[in-house]
Amino acid sequence: MAKKTSTTAKKPARQLFSLIDECINAQGNKPFNYKQVAHAVGAESPQMLKAVAMRLAELEYDGNII
Repeated sequence: MAKKTSTTAKKPARQLFSLIDECINAQGNKPFNYKQVAHAVGAESPQMLKAVAMRLAELEYDGNII
Protein backbone atom coordinates (compact mmCIF):
# COMPACT_ATOMS: atom_id res chain seq x y z
CA MET A 1 0.00 0.00 0.00
CA ALA A 2 1.38 3.40 -0.94
CA LYS A 3 2.22 5.90 1.74
CA LYS A 4 -0.09 8.89 2.01
CA THR A 5 1.70 12.16 1.34
CA SER A 6 0.99 15.14 3.51
CA THR A 7 -0.23 18.23 1.73
CA THR A 8 0.74 20.40 4.72
CA ALA A 9 4.43 19.69 4.20
CA LYS A 10 4.24 21.47 0.85
CA LYS A 11 2.56 24.61 2.17
CA PRO A 12 4.65 27.78 2.26
CA ALA A 13 5.47 29.31 5.62
CA ARG A 14 3.12 32.26 5.14
CA GLN A 15 0.18 29.96 4.55
CA LEU A 16 1.12 27.87 7.59
CA PHE A 17 1.39 31.01 9.73
CA SER A 18 -2.04 32.19 8.60
CA LEU A 19 -3.51 28.78 9.46
CA ILE A 20 -1.90 28.98 12.91
CA ASP A 21 -3.27 32.48 13.46
CA GLU A 22 -6.78 31.35 12.45
CA CYS A 23 -6.56 28.39 14.82
CA ILE A 24 -5.48 30.61 17.72
CA ASN A 25 -8.26 33.11 17.04
CA ALA A 26 -10.80 30.29 16.99
CA GLN A 27 -9.59 29.08 20.41
CA GLY A 28 -10.48 32.34 22.13
CA ASN A 29 -9.15 32.39 25.69
CA LYS A 30 -8.86 28.61 26.00
CA PRO A 31 -5.38 27.24 26.78
CA PHE A 32 -3.63 25.17 24.11
CA ASN A 33 -0.20 23.77 23.32
CA TYR A 34 1.79 23.49 20.13
CA LYS A 35 0.73 19.88 19.54
CA GLN A 36 -2.94 20.83 19.56
CA VAL A 37 -2.33 23.69 17.13
CA ALA A 38 -0.18 21.47 14.89
CA HIS A 39 -2.92 18.85 14.74
CA ALA A 40 -5.53 21.51 13.95
CA VAL A 41 -3.53 22.85 10.98
CA GLY A 42 -2.52 19.37 9.79
CA ALA A 43 1.21 19.58 10.50
CA GLU A 44 2.62 16.07 10.80
CA SER A 45 6.33 16.16 10.01
CA PRO A 46 8.94 17.12 12.61
CA GLN A 47 9.85 20.19 10.54
CA MET A 48 6.26 21.38 10.54
CA LEU A 49 5.91 20.76 14.28
CA LYS A 50 9.02 22.86 14.84
CA ALA A 51 7.62 25.63 12.63
CA VAL A 52 4.39 25.65 14.65
CA ALA A 53 6.32 25.81 17.93
CA MET A 54 8.50 28.64 16.60
CA ARG A 55 5.45 30.62 15.44
CA LEU A 56 3.83 30.26 18.85
CA ALA A 57 7.08 31.37 20.50
CA GLU A 58 7.15 34.43 18.21
CA LEU A 59 3.59 35.34 19.11
CA GLU A 60 4.33 34.91 22.81
CA TYR A 61 7.48 37.06 22.57
CA ASP A 62 5.52 39.81 20.78
CA GLY A 63 2.85 39.67 23.48
CA ASN A 64 0.05 38.51 21.20
CA ILE A 65 -0.54 35.38 23.29
CA ILE A 66 0.27 34.56 26.88
